[in-house]
Amino acid sequence: IAQFDTVAEEFPASPLADKAVFLKAQAMARSMDPRLMEEAIDTYEKVASGGGGLALRARLAQAVLYDALQRPKEALGILDKILASKPSDDLRSRVLVEKGDIQFAQGATTPDQYKQAIAAWDQVAADPAAPRQWSNQALAKMGTAYEKLGDTQAALNCYYRVFSQDQKGEPEYFWYYKAGFDAGRLLESQKLWKEAIAVYEKIAALEGPRAEEARTRVNKLRLEN
Repeated sequence: IAQFDTVAEEFPASPLADKAVFLKAQAMARSMDPRLMEEAIDTYEKVASGGGGLALRARLAQAVLYDALQRPKEALGILDKILASKPSDDLRSRVLVEKGDIQFAQGATTPDQYKQAIAAWDQVAADPAAPRQWSNQALAKMGTAYEKLGDTQAALNCYYRVFSQDQKGEPEYFWYYKAGFDAGRLLESQKLWKEAIAVYEKIAALEGPRAEEARTRVNKLRLEN
């Protein structure tokens, strides 16, 4: 932190000054000390109010910290301001996913928040410009929210939309497999063995980190059912 302070104070006109302040705030935030987290929010404000290249990232970091400090209303207010500024496709997706995460976390006490989380994530899932890592994540999380609402079919539809896509170009493994295994779990809970096996076979066809796990599940279900 002291080194970042030195750069920012001794070279205020340098393009690195903004980055130094940003990194200082990051270091403070990672301490998980509530007092330092509050200071980090103020430090990020220096970057955000400057309007430089890191301004919106600083705003997003503030929102994440407010959420960690259990101040969701302030976090959501910042996220809405970022969205209103018409950010890049990647940042827009990131912000909408974060917004949904915050709303989903409140669903345990206020179930309507699950619906609001779904609405935020659906904006990412429906956006053809959204990077695959974000659209897959949004759909997988929508499925989880629908499960919380007791709508199994809607949850399955979301999961299917993830793993039914062609994995052209660089594959996205984490959410692809998570959606597949969550769909399989739901089908197994309904004793729809053939359907569950079909799902596991589908995700096993993509040679990735969980393909062997999916094949093992197929063999187990065939033996037991």
